[in-house]
Amino acid sequence: MASKPIYLDYSATTPVRPEVLAAMLPYFTEKFANPSSVHAAGLEANQGVGQARRTLARILGIPPTGVVFTAGGTEADVLALRGALRAAATAGPLSAGLKRSIVLSAIEHHAVLETARCLEDEGCEARVVPVDADGCVDPAAVEAQVDDGTVLVSIMHVNNETGAVQPVVELSRRVKQKNPGTLVHVDAVQSFGRYPVSFAAWPDVDLISVAAHKIYGPKGAGALFVRPGTKLTPVITGGGQEHGLRSGTHNVPGIVGLAEAARLLEETRERDMAHYAALARRFLDGLFARVPDARLNGARDDEAPWARRAPYIVNVCFRGTPTESLHGALSDAGISVSAGSACHSKDGGPSHVLCAMGTGEGACLRFSLGRPTTEEDVDTVLETVVRALQKLRAPARA
Repeated sequence: MASKPIYLDYSATTPVRPEVLAAMLPYFTEKFANPSSVHAAGLEANQGVGQARRTLARILGIPPTGVVFTAGGTEADVLALRGALRAAATAGPLSAGLKRSIVLSAIEHHAVLETARCLEDEGCEARVVPVDADGCVDPAAVEAQVDDGTVLVSIMHVNNETGAVQPVVELSRRVKQKNPGTLVHVDAVQSFGRYPVSFAAWPDVDLISVAAHKIYGPKGAGALFVRPGTKLTPVITGGGQEHGLRSGTHNVPGIVGLAEAARLLEETRERDMAHYAALARRFLDGLFARVPDARLNGARDDEAPWARRAPYIVNVCFRGTPTESLHGALSDAGISVSAGSACHSKDGGPSHVLCAMGTGEGACLRFSLGRPTTEEDVDTVLETVVRALQKLRAPARA
């Protein structure tokens, strides 16, 4: 058992920072009113929403009207896909022989993949682009799937399982060159607050999804950032909040927390990334020295600008070791990591991401680093992994 619990599952969720909680608390108590109310208390709550909107708009480089608050990253993804398809359907019929389509990679989050499958049932064609062994998509392959009927291309910037980074700038540029009317949506849930996510950085991107609980903010809050002029049809209708794109009473504390979390990370982004990279190097160097047959799922991208794999997500496969047993050994030691099965593993359902990358059999663990992670934490986890592997791989006694 580790001397203290060690949490290395920050890609699943993060703790709320004290500064973020402090910013949120007044909106649970004295500023609790409904921001849609027109009395003084409602206007005070609405000021919190407005300030949060302006903060995020500044970071993203869009007018405040381009910030659409949602209940999280999943809803933001769904609004991007369904909203774009529904808006396109109102534009009139396509030319003969064309079918409305969306293009996505094989390693998208289930929020995108499952929505795409549902849209296929409604008559839309979903075109899935494969990835290479590092989990990266070829921009030319995406471009090849775009035609005059393609409504939207949806690509995750940083993969939540392996940290694979997609070439958003080149990919979106090729899409717009092929069909200027095709929208480009980026799921930036795992990269916002770490990479410089903005419309200035991505001049050919139209829609960006984020979630607060991945950046030391609260669960239940997120946003879809919309480039001016992008046409969407609402998925949730009702009172007309969020410029008519997302009805429902605002989660004011969550919205305030999202903006404050983003503001704080903007100030420390480069320092944080260097911290993650140093810890990842320490862990991987030690692991490969002591477990030579361990396999990193993704590129060994140790130096800035971390263009192929995010340094804060380390996904490793251990051949010949049951996922459940290795994950259980770490959990028993007080270490929280995420477990996933490789494509040919018999342990539970396979990871669609690792299958798409062609990863072989074995236990796959995701070690995702956070701002509180220390060198001591990394060393303790490494020692625990090595001891567990030695025990699990030991030949059975007669």
